[in-house]
Amino acid sequence: MTHLLLLTLGQTDAALNGEPVHWGSASAEHLLHYLLAHPEGRRRDEILNDLWHTDMGEQSGNRFRVTLHRLRRALGRPDAVVEEHGRFRLSDEVLQASDVYRLYAALRRAERAGDEETRLLAYRQALELYRGDFLAGCADDWAVQAREEHRGLTTLQNG
Repeated sequence: MTHLLLLTLGQTDAALNGEPVHWGSASAEHLLHYLLAHPEGRRRDEILNDLWHTDMGEQSGNRFRVTLHRLRRALGRPDAVVEEHGRFRLSDEVLQASDVYRLYAALRRAERAGDEETRLLAYRQALELYRGDFLAGCADDWAVQAREEHRGLTTLQNG
């Protein structure tokens, strides 16, 4: 069994079984981050446009397939990215390995807590997970938008 850890809050890091993930290309890591920012999934044309500012074509389709293969290989999971109804998304296992997922899970536990002690424990866990902005070093439009959405949701839930 493999253990995956994905950090995107305040720092960007990925480890598989305690070792740094070897991406094979920067585009594979960018695709992972993009899909983390869109857990509901995105269509191929949206990915091509947002990541590489290109339309569907033979060359861009090949680039997408190669990048997708590299991402799956880097994470050691052929099912790391799944396609459902024309949308590509990270598998549940990969999403759950991310600090963003664990942060929101802790905030949901705090919101649903039946007693103050459980609520405080969940908020402490959320605070430990939050080490800074989502993909702080990425200036791409999709990352800035996701960062703002995370800020808004965490402010509402903590407010």
